[in-house]
Amino acid sequence: MRHLSDRPDRFGPVRRAFLWSMAALFALQFSSAAAHWALPRDTILRETLWSYHVDLGLTLFLLVLLRGMWELCNFRQRPRHQGLVEREASAGNAALYLLMMIVPSVKIMAAAGRARTQLLRYLARPGTRDGDCLDAGNGRVA
Repeated sequence: MRHLSDRPDRFGPVRRAFLWSMAALFALQFSSAAAHWALPRDTILRETLWSYHVDLGLTLFLLVLLRGMWELCNFRQRPRHQGLVEREASAGNAALYLLMMIVPSVKIMAAAGRARTQLLRYLARPGTRDGDCLDAGNGRVA
């Protein structure tokens, strides 16, 4: 395990694998968002790229969490930041990771809220009883 960890003179292979896989996922994530924004609505390419947006985001979120845990495990072995530029880069990196935690968390909470709201709307419908179900074809209680 020692050869996978960071060393005081350089970052280890696991950290570099996290870095490059996250960079690739970011590029794909931004490409799907750019295509969704820039391409005409009825194109297959737009819909195909957008269909991967949530999966890419959740994978990226998971990698951020895993990289954070790896960072905590290797905190003492990592290279030290000496100069002002290195400290500023470190602060920028911390801000980026904070955003990578906050943005997906807010989106996940919003999705959970929408799902809860839809469930409450269904339960509050007049005329529904236990055992009733909606007919998928016309939206009426069967």
